[in-house]
Amino acid sequence: FACFIPTDYHDRVYSATTLSSIILAVLGMGIVRSGRSHGNFLSLCIVPSYLLYPSISALFFQTFNCREIDQDRFLAPDLSIDCDSSEHARAEGVAWLMIVAFSIGLPAIYQALLFPHRRQLASSLSHEGAGGSGSFRMFEFLYGDYKPRFYWWEALEIVRKLLLTGVLVQFQKGSLIQTAMAMVIIVLHMLLLAHFKPYKRARDGAVSLFIYAMLLAVFFGALLLSAQAALPEDHLLRRGISTTAVAVVLI
Repeated sequence: FACFIPTDYHDRVYSATTLSSIILAVLGMGIVRSGRSHGNFLSLCIVPSYLLYPSISALFFQTFNCREIDQDRFLAPDLSIDCDSSEHARAEGVAWLMIVAFSIGLPAIYQALLFPHRRQLASSLSHEGAGGSGSFRMFEFLYGDYKPRFYWWEALEIVRKLLLTGVLVQFQKGSLIQTAMAMVIIVLHMLLLAHFKPYKRARDGAVSLFIYAMLLAVFFGALLLSAQAALPEDHLLRRGISTTAVAVVLI
């Protein structure tokens, strides 16, 4: 469709706003309404909303990612957009609203959907007993992989995604501070995983820690390459960092 109608980043923001508003409306109805037919429809919306969350949130945050070029400010994802224009000011207002409503609101809605069932979820019989009812199993995507008392862990995972895919875009892309902050977030999340062990199956926890360790290695490699680029040609540390060696180690 975009091949026939010219679109810019503002159009993407407004399209994402429409889509996320529909998602929020459907999930919001799930909080105030009940019923098997409505529950089945609600369960079909939970998974897409979870999968779309990182990309939509990153798009909203990127609306504020402006760069100065020749004393003018342009939007980094779309350099045709002047950040000081009235059109962009409107887009920023919409983006702020959706960051609060969608990026922050979606994890809150997930917890609001689970909260009425907190006693069943926190009990040792939650997955065998309460989880058997049709009105309750529609939320299994959010809690099914975790131990009963950690039914809220998915909300923490979503916050981690928000920090990595959304908040970090406010720093200059590929900068040392952006890479260092990403490493701090990953390390803190790994410590939480190792301490609480929220997964029902130990294998899932081990796989999760392994994935985060690989992400940490990637960001550490990026940190080395960024440091190499920032150092003078004759600096001792620059000569000790080989781009080829970093790539081979990461692979």
